[in-house]
Amino acid sequence: MPMKILIISILVLTSLSLAGCSIKKVEETGFLHDYSMLKVLPDSPETRYFETDCALWKKYKKVIVEPVVVRFTKDSEAKLNDVEIPEVQELADFFRQEMINVLKEKYEITTLEGPNVLRIRTAIVDVKPTNVVSNVISKALFYVPVDLGEAAIEGELADSITGERYAAIVDRKIGSMLSILGAYTEWGHTKTAFEDWATQLSELLREMLQRNTQSLDSFETQLISTKETDLILRFASKPLLTKHFATDEPSRISLDFDLARNGLERKFNHVNQGPVNSLVVAENGCKTRVIVQLKGLINYQAFIEGETLRLRITTW
Repeated sequence: MPMKILIISILVLTSLSLAGCSIKKVEETGFLHDYSMLKVLPDSPETRYFETDCALWKKYKKVIVEPVVVRFTKDSEAKLNDVEIPEVQELADFFRQEMINVLKEKYEITTLEGPNVLRIRTAIVDVKPTNVVSNVISKALFYVPVDLGEAAIEGELADSITGERYAAIVDRKIGSMLSILGAYTEWGHTKTAFEDWATQLSELLREMLQRNTQSLDSFETQLISTKETDLILRFASKPLLTKHFATDEPSRISLDFDLARNGLERKFNHVNQGPVNSLVVAENGCKTRVIVQLKGLINYQAFIEGETLRLRITTW
């Protein structure tokens, strides 16, 4: 290789490396209702991400993948006069289908809201096509493509009924000059970015399902004697009981758990066994209160035994 071309090639590679280190921050578009909880990932400065600590992922069996919205940022390089609207809509449809393809093996894809249905919302906020002609020329002169495609998105995962948000992301991806398909097709890099995000979504949900989130999964009562009854609460993992107390009027016991969710089918559970009338489970974010409604005055003791909380209730 002639020395002049070698030097030029080194300069091109250096400039590309520097450009990769200074990926610009994605401007907020308002597609997400709240950006305040998003944090920059240490190993990915172009990515801002939020994830709750206490989502009960295992209860979700169905997923709504909403149509991908196109909402360009004010300073987006993808100006409407440079990129045809049908082209961008085609990219949005491509992105949605990629998400459906990776999720349908584990989840039922639906369009209906309901219990145990997760909603996925995403928006394309920036796209930049690859200049194929420039890359053909640079490949001939410098042995590398110099124009890389880009894409940026906003997205979130939430409960389809309550709207409680479990995860959110704002991210940008730039194509690789090692990608032959991406460098020499107009939207190759952009489509690769959407494929990568779809794969990351699938891996995220797979990882979440493996987490042992605290959840109240079942309960039962056991008669110990004429005056003693055990109420047994079974959790998915060892419960973190932060506070418990009893009141006389109304007669009840309240148990507060941190980083726990209600895994029962209902909030109100009729019991009518021994001194126990009913069990009410109330959630507030990552905190759960279990209220044991009683038939009269009592004493009680609470014991944590592995993944079980045993409440021994003694009537007067």
